[in-house]
Amino acid sequence: MRSPTGAMTDCAGLGELVVAVSRWLGTPVSAFGAGAAAPGGAAGTGAGAAAPGGAAGTGAGAAARAGAGPGAAAGALGAAVAGAEPSGRLLVPPPDARRGVRLRVDPAVAPQPLSDRSDTVVVPCAEDALRVLAELSLPPWSLRRYLASVTGTPESWAAAPVSVRAPAPEYAADLLLWVEHGRRSGLWDDAAVVARCPLDDDGAELSVEVRAGYVVRAGVVGHAVEPLCSA
Repeated sequence: MRSPTGAMTDCAGLGELVVAVSRWLGTPVSAFGAGAAAPGGAAGTGAGAAAPGGAAGTGAGAAARAGAGPGAAAGALGAAVAGAEPSGRLLVPPPDARRGVRLRVDPAVAPQPLSDRSDTVVVPCAEDALRVLAELSLPPWSLRRYLASVTGTPESWAAAPVSVRAPAPEYAADLLLWVEHGRRSGLWDDAAVVARCPLDDDGAELSVEVRAGYVVRAGVVGHAVEPLCSA
């Protein structure tokens, strides 16, 4: 990562990158909100795989572009609007065998915990559902499962997610940086958002879903639907 001051820092993953550049990213802005601000050139650069075991994964060598002032939106959509140079593509990851989980909130039904033997989880209340989301966002469950759906609660984070889309494969790294910066800043602690970006010119698309601040699903759709969920 090259900072606006010219200093170089090695980043092992998306989390380290966001920490390294957060001082220049400013306050995250919902790109799907009315009047979302465009960044003054704040974006991560570099290519990498959307790898299992990370928050949708990034490549090392990502860099922050200079000129982002406080309050600038660290978003792929904002970067596109501003005409900023995109940060680069991500590699299309190989398929994996994770299975979807249907989460149901129903106090009238016997609880059914996360299990390798069932694709349904039943909990009595929203608080317990949040604990399931937390489990799905971290190993070992993030390596085996992803959230397919959540029903039975009126909470905002359980509603249909707002969709954010990057315009081209070259903005994939920017989109991941925006998603993780917003997540770490609490932007979606009471919301649901799905961020999408094409990964190549053949129809593969990255889809990252965040609910209540947890990455509950990240996968490649297009060639074949292959979940890649982690925190």
